[in-house]
Amino acid sequence: VRHWADGGETRLDNLLLLCSHHHRLIHEGGFRVEATPGGSFRFARPDGNVLPAVPATRFRGNVSALQAQNRGAGLHITAATTIPRWYGDRMDLNLAIESMLARE
Repeated sequence: VRHWADGGETRLDNLLLLCSHHHRLIHEGGFRVEATPGGSFRFARPDGNVLPAVPATRFRGNVSALQAQNRGAGLHITAATTIPRWYGDRMDLNLAIESMLARE
């Protein structure tokens, strides 16, 4: 996994979803992340000690399984798929609930 600022490409095999806290640890706290040959990731502290692995979830690092689930749900996500922009505003809880109820 190579950050775009260091010449990394925006490709599925070079992307990793992190919460803002862990993202900051990677970029500002000296932590490292490396892809393993098995398709998972290894995280290390600034002193080089590797953090212990956690139990896998359904899709952690398993792009093929996620793509298969999306296809099964009728979602056809490609490089041309657009995503909605978020401007930092608060979530409209009523709208979110109404949207979920309307799907049933």
